[in-house]
Amino acid sequence: MYMKKTSKIFFTIFAFSIVIMACKKEEALPYYAESTKASLTASKTTIAATVADSNTTVLTLNWTNPMLSTDSAHKMYVVEIDSTGRNFAQSIKYTIYGSLSKAFTGKQLNDILLGFGFNFNVAYGVDVRVISSYANNNDIKISNTLKLTTTPYKVPPKVALPASNRLFFVGDASATLNSWSNNAPLPAVRELTRLDETTWGGIL
Repeated sequence: MYMKKTSKIFFTIFAFSIVIMACKKEEALPYYAESTKASLTASKTTIAATVADSNTTVLTLNWTNPMLSTDSAHKMYVVEIDSTGRNFAQSIKYTIYGSLSKAFTGKQLNDILLGFGFNFNVAYGVDVRVISSYANNNDIKISNTLKLTTTPYKVPPKVALPASNRLFFVGDASATLNSWSNNAPLPAVRELTRLDETTWGGIL
């Protein structure tokens, strides 16, 4: 009988302790002010690099500190570049942590422009912006959009082009209409069609 009363008293005290612990007020969470939009600037807004600029910095983007309440290593920036008018729907993205700038060599920028389908030596509009946030993507802010005028340069071919601007198969292959025999009459399947300055093609 004594054991039963003791067990009941212990259980009551234990249950009451759990209720008190559950009702204990937690300390207030720290307050972090909302970040601001970064202000984006460029070292130049008109870029017409040449082959000689391939390994030289031709564009540097800088942006202001958006005042995120964390160590700089945990501040994330996504630089977006796209052809003007596409509203960044097909943008090239670069993710950067901590730094407030991004530099591009002539080759890096040229590869981006040619990837957009731009023609050599023709000026095109390009839009650039930077998106800031914490590393976990919280508190996302989008900067102002910069308008750049850029001109891609012609990449020299690694193999010398034929002086005649004509290109042929040589050797032998029974799968082609006239083989690859050098004695086949011209034009034969062994002559390729020039598609542009540096590209030849054929249907085999």
